[in-house]
Amino acid sequence: MLGIVSALAFPPFYATPLLWLVYPCLLFLLDGAKTHRQAFAIAWWFGFGQFATAFYWLTNSMLTDIAHWWWAIPFASTILPILLAFIPGFAVMMWWRAHQAGVLRIVGFAAWLMIGEWIRGHFLTGFPWNLTGQGWIAWLPVLQSYAWLGQYGLGFLTVAAASLPILLADRSRTASGALALTVGGVAIFCGLAAWGEYRLSATADPGTTGLVFRLVQPNVAQGDKWTKDLAEQHFETLLRLSRQPGEEGLAPRFFIWPETAIPFPLDWSPEIPRAIASVLKPGGLVLAGTLRVERHGAGRSDYYNSLEVVDSNGDRLARYDKTHLAPFGEYMPFRNVLPLDALAVGSQDLTPGRGAETITVPGIPPFAAAICYEAIFAETLVDLHNRPKFLVQVTNDGWFGVSAGPHQHFAMAQSRAVEQGMPLLRAANTGVSGAVDSFGRVLGSLPLGSQGVLDVTLPGSLPRPPFYARHGDLIFAIMLGLYAIWSGLWWRSSLHLRDGGDVRHFT
Repeated sequence: MLGIVSALAFPPFYATPLLWLVYPCLLFLLDGAKTHRQAFAIAWWFGFGQFATAFYWLTNSMLTDIAHWWWAIPFASTILPILLAFIPGFAVMMWWRAHQAGVLRIVGFAAWLMIGEWIRGHFLTGFPWNLTGQGWIAWLPVLQSYAWLGQYGLGFLTVAAASLPILLADRSRTASGALALTVGGVAIFCGLAAWGEYRLSATADPGTTGLVFRLVQPNVAQGDKWTKDLAEQHFETLLRLSRQPGEEGLAPRFFIWPETAIPFPLDWSPEIPRAIASVLKPGGLVLAGTLRVERHGAGRSDYYNSLEVVDSNGDRLARYDKTHLAPFGEYMPFRNVLPLDALAVGSQDLTPGRGAETITVPGIPPFAAAICYEAIFAETLVDLHNRPKFLVQVTNDGWFGVSAGPHQHFAMAQSRAVEQGMPLLRAANTGVSGAVDSFGRVLGSLPLGSQGVLDVTLPGSLPRPPFYARHGDLIFAIMLGLYAIWSGLWWRSSLHLRDGGDVRHFT
């Protein structure tokens, strides 16, 4: 039940203050654990409740072709949460075995849970979705701390502060002292919010570039997306939406189409780039999500999930190939052992791209592209040696239907803008499409499950990259390092006490 309630902290609910109830109750249960196996079991059930609730929308991916994928529904709804729950289970078991006390015990609880989240975000390609720190994305002043702490550092502070009320039940501690620590934990987040408000008001507004982009949201149902008889109709929908008159005072010259919006490779016919160019005025560009094929002879071809840039002459100026492919969706891991088709591409695995790139084309500032869930990986989004000026994400969230999944995906992309100090333009097939400035403020969006366009003037990027953009998770690493030093001193002191040392040394 606590795991289920904790899932309400994530998008689209953002009931993050509930964690001040959840974590003390979880610690209360862990206080009753007699062995490390019992501690593991309590944390495992907590994780299972959270993951099964927060990731319920994964089942919708199988419902798009239920006749073919019915057998995978138990994996998405049950087996995946079962496996993911081992991560908080082992993390809490390691914490429990340390047998620490007082505030160090609370800090250790937060540290081990965040170590577990970091592992989940990196191990076996990583799945950093619905991390604790992401519960603050809608709380704009607190979200500003992403510029320093990132999602793991903010998650560390959240778990630690939210767990402090358990000290009120500690009979070895005075009530006033426990209350002071509890209030202090709340004060930390009041301080973060106050600093965030100051950052929003005092930091120089980078203004706008004056460049008007149109985000196109065709809202093609996933069940229809790859139907050959409808391919031309889907393409015509993109052209029609792009030709619509703009809002008064906004004349878009640049267009962003979602992931695999074009249902065939651009080189299938010279008429395809020319048709795309027909929506453009001279100097205009279309940034279009499409499949790309490289043929190598002897019947061998590589397939890429790509973003291609087409100009008003129909020339293809640049491209980005998706690097972080989705396992089981865009390729099948251990295909030799598991002779199964991937969910999105069948028997032909996609080929990964070369990694983060800064794309430079005439008419717009250099930009970094993220295709689909690449935007949830903060560390690999931007080329640190050739920083772009804005972020573009194209995605097809039609797999997830009308559920919490697309809202969670949009929120994580929103947080990348704060970390990198640059605006984000996001085009999604079924939504949520939107524009976000360098402070994470949503300038406009299109609702989930709707068809339409959003015209927006591209904001400027911050003149100096935020601390996180320059140093990554350094502060989170320092937090873990300080906890390790504190633990070492505590362990040394407790050994001294067991050897008959002066109790004042431990105190």
